Amino acid sequence: MADVAAAAGVSTSTVSKVLNDRYGVSLSTARHVLSVIERLGYQRDLAASALRGGSTGVIGLVVEQLGAWEAAVLAGAAGEALRAGFAICVSVRKPGSAALPASMVDATIVVGGSPVDDVGGRPAVVVPSAADAADAAAAATWPAEQAGRLACARLVRHLAERRAAGGAVGLA
Repeated sequence: MADVAAAAGVSTSTVSKVLNDRYGVSLSTARHVLSVIERLGYQRDLAASALRGGSTGVIGLVVEQLGAWEAAVLAGAAGEALRAGFAICVSVRKPGSAALPASMVDATIVVGGSPVDDVGGRPAVVVPSAADAADAAAAATWPAEQAGRLACARLVRHLAERRAAGGAVGLA
């Protein structure tokens, strides 16, 4: 961040405000800082961001396999995450194993298989797979991409409510 500030001729505080969408920076300065960020190829340090603000900007998507159904769920979730300013991190896990480390993600979408017990206190939504459905015919027509989009949208809403409330809000 110091490199961006030096190249833009502003303080690190100004760069931080631009990156975090905070008030106190003029539109022209924000545009200038963003252009320098792009020119330098600056990438946020997610671990440092999580330590400072408690948010990584990442939603985890955990699957036991990556087939057509899971890929469609991923496509829906990724599109929704992008619209909301989040990234998606995909993890393929063995049945019964832990999800992504809680320090890596703000929330988790679990696709198919057994529910994940260990999400480190982070919000989670389970999307059943086609194989998990009791009615295979109904599962075959259930739109996987929409399921991913809706699951991600629910988590994004929850995270926004939690942030606005200044702490933990139950996921109902």
